[in-house]
Amino acid sequence: MSSFIKRELDFALNLLCQQDLSQSTVISPFSIALGLALLHSAAKGETRDQIRYTLLKGAIDEELEQYFSELTEILLEKSDEAEVQVYISNNVFIRGHKPIKRSYERRIRKKYEATIVPIGYVGKHATSDIINMYTEEKTHGHITQIIDASEIDDNLGTILATTVFFKGLWSEKFDDHKTIKRAFHSSLDSSRQIDYLHKNGLMSYAESLTFQVISIPYGDRSFALNICLPKKRFGLKETLMRTSGTQFLNLLGNLGNQLVDVKIPKWKIESSFRLDESLQTLGIKQIFDPNRANFKNLASGGFISTLTKLLFNTPHLSLRTLSQVAHKATIEVNEEGTDASGAMVQLRESVPNRKLPICNLIEFIADHPFLFVLVKDNHPIFMGVHH
Repeated sequence: MSSFIKRELDFALNLLCQQDLSQSTVISPFSIALGLALLHSAAKGETRDQIRYTLLKGAIDEELEQYFSELTEILLEKSDEAEVQVYISNNVFIRGHKPIKRSYERRIRKKYEATIVPIGYVGKHATSDIINMYTEEKTHGHITQIIDASEIDDNLGTILATTVFFKGLWSEKFDDHKTIKRAFHSSLDSSRQIDYLHKNGLMSYAESLTFQVISIPYGDRSFALNICLPKKRFGLKETLMRTSGTQFLNLLGNLGNQLVDVKIPKWKIESSFRLDESLQTLGIKQIFDPNRANFKNLASGGFISTLTKLLFNTPHLSLRTLSQVAHKATIEVNEEGTDASGAMVQLRESVPNRKLPICNLIEFIADHPFLFVLVKDNHPIFMGVHH
């Protein structure tokens, strides 16, 4: 499974770099990948190949299914723990009597624990209410809306919805009495006063010629929030465009205990944007082409939503093409922990993670744009930039 983490990180970084990095942004690479994995099971031929190649370059179909199936299973095991809670809801909602192949139903139930939910012939508002109520129940009230009635039209027959919610408490909380105000510099001529979380002590730290990295673990230490601060003060976009999954994973591999004085912003970011062009740029093109899209494993038109929403527009069953892809995600970082709901840096530049003497206090002050990555055993669950 670990052999594909680099490819998973490549997909996440490439997708993030397609967004507007001049403002704070958050995406859930896992949520998007899981939605595409459900779509991969519905596709055949070159349509399926493009999804697989973009998500996990070098994998075969069975390896992709096993990879995201195992990751889903691992995350679902964390739903009832005190320190970390993860809720995942995979559902296929059927409007009217659109046919779904039994083989598709069995596959997604086995691989992704997805549930088929018949809705019947109901209007837009009733459809959105059913989907949102079902999602709210599956995520224990943490996610209450993933679709609005305005996003539904009469031609939408099948709605695949994947939602991901994460809540984690730090292994060692930040003292709220040490929260301070100081300037955050978005650019050379733009700054604002914001709250910073502050602590010092032994922490997991690494650096290269381009990044300082601090890794803050949650109560379940297999989860961590990695904050990657560019050494070039306003060079985040330039650095990210040249960073691959391999280099990022190598940097995390250099993490080691150091005495660090940490100041990071207290923040909440909500993002909502279309991913149509981004996915096509990354190589997933046929799903948008009415003459070439092949979803014969599904045998029905539909709409796919995660905190990613993938809209099929199928006025006729013979036309199965993806018309719109959107994504919504939220992350909040504070003294208690984190709530979250849905070009290369050459290796030779890396600086070995030297064990510094205990008297050397490293300063980590995240007061300019940085990358953050919330991981489970280095799998990117949420990723974004604070600007």
